[in-house]
Amino acid sequence: MMIVFVGPSGVGKGFVAQHIVQTWPHAVELTWFTTRPLRPEETQQRRNRRHVSLEAFREHVDHNRALLAQEVHGHLYALDRQSIPEGDTDLCFTELHVDVLSYVDELPEPRRLIGLIPTDFDILHAQLLARPGVETTEQIEQRLVAARHESALIAQQASRFDLIVPLHKVRDPTLVPRVLSYLHSILTLPEP
Repeated sequence: MMIVFVGPSGVGKGFVAQHIVQTWPHAVELTWFTTRPLRPEETQQRRNRRHVSLEAFREHVDHNRALLAQEVHGHLYALDRQSIPEGDTDLCFTELHVDVLSYVDELPEPRRLIGLIPTDFDILHAQLLARPGVETTEQIEQRLVAARHESALIAQQASRFDLIVPLHKVRDPTLVPRVLSYLHSILTLPEP
């Protein structure tokens, strides 16, 4: 089963991912190639991104080693095909940018889409500011503009989602329990 999280930057996709791994240690987070410099948590904790040069990125795409090649905030991303477990009994998860939601059918079945959207953009602004030293104020403002657009797209395409979780607070304490409760209801997995 593949779980796909969709939502604006800073909404909590990585926060949920950490709890999935804590709950189901056998779960596999899929890896993305990117031309974006890696953030500290991507090299130390999650390791769900692999920085590659533009030439290496193109080679992965040209040799069919990548899925869902996309440009997000000026950087290229593609899902590493080799990180997808074979068979439908394994639990894997990833994040997907809302602008490529129309390509979700390229991902193997079975899969579930979970949307995470802020109910108030001041909440998202506070969450982006709380990320230590990651981005400038101008970059955060650009992400907020994009987040409004991305949240509207999720709302417009709500029928594609299996679950949409609205966020009501910074680091909303109900986010992880809501997502884990949903996953427990649809998955037949060993108990944590």
